[in-house]
Amino acid sequence: MTSLFSKLRRNEYSIRATLFGLVSIPIVALIGFMAYDTYHQYNVDIQETYRIADTIRALSAAQAEHTIAEAKFTLSELAKRPLILALNPKQCDPILVDIKQLHPDYANLLLLNAQGVLVCSAISTNPGTSKGPDPKYFFNELQRTHQFTVGKPAKGFVS
Repeated sequence: MTSLFSKLRRNEYSIRATLFGLVSIPIVALIGFMAYDTYHQYNVDIQETYRIADTIRALSAAQAEHTIAEAKFTLSELAKRPLILALNPKQCDPILVDIKQLHPDYANLLLLNAQGVLVCSAISTNPGTSKGPDPKYFFNELQRTHQFTVGKPAKGFVS
């Protein structure tokens, strides 16, 4: 400190320059702290974003599994009904329409025979529509596994 005071006495540093130096030290420290805090908060936010994304992924997977299990149950129960088992296009089971109304998340319910040809539909079909969807979307896998199968998304051939 004596050298500072001696320089002040000799007018090597003006009072204004000395005060500026004394004030600038805490300002520089504050800016450094703010930069560190911003960087730290950025890292915390990224970790929180990953945690939220992982939670959303897990919830979405659970919801999809539940939806598929519910559809599998509903459709397996429908498959036991006599009018469904009959595969008669002239006498479709009215429950197809009722189920569609009770489950608006279904765009349509179709009844296909073993060759993939449309037998019945919950919504009315266009005249001359008798061929089912392209087998590559679901039917090939169904025939291979003989299990409940979720097909690939496809544009409806009826709707």
